[in-house]
Amino acid sequence: MSLISTIRSAVINNSVVQNLISDRFYEGQIATVLKDDKVRVEFPCATFLQYAGNVDPDISKVQIAYINIWVWSENSYDEAEKIYDAIFNVLHNMLLTDSEVKFVTKETGRPTKNYDSIEKTYVLFSSWRAMQILI
Repeated sequence: MSLISTIRSAVINNSVVQNLISDRFYEGQIATVLKDDKVRVEFPCATFLQYAGNVDPDISKVQIAYINIWVWSENSYDEAEKIYDAIFNVLHNMLLTDSEVKFVTKETGRPTKNYDSIEKTYVLFSSWRAMQILI
């Protein structure tokens, strides 16, 4: 599994997240996800995207990936915050592993609020870092 699929799996397999958004934790920015004919987007949902990464210059077996997470709600910021809190509880300072990778995820910026007038949704946006240890 990859970093992205491991993160997605950890989030959608959490019972609290399941109760809030089922498996609607999509990879990509919302505009890209909405254009994908294979995906039927329903709100509320969350999206995430790895946008950069590098190798730690001092420890070559550590790779750092930067990830953005958005939460989308048609109802309210309160609903979006409940979803974000559930995702936060799954990922923040957690060691996630599979047969190929081990990494720790950490929120690096508290969520900011925005209203998307095109999608007519309340949006929370936050930045994350994943430190992957190559094994």
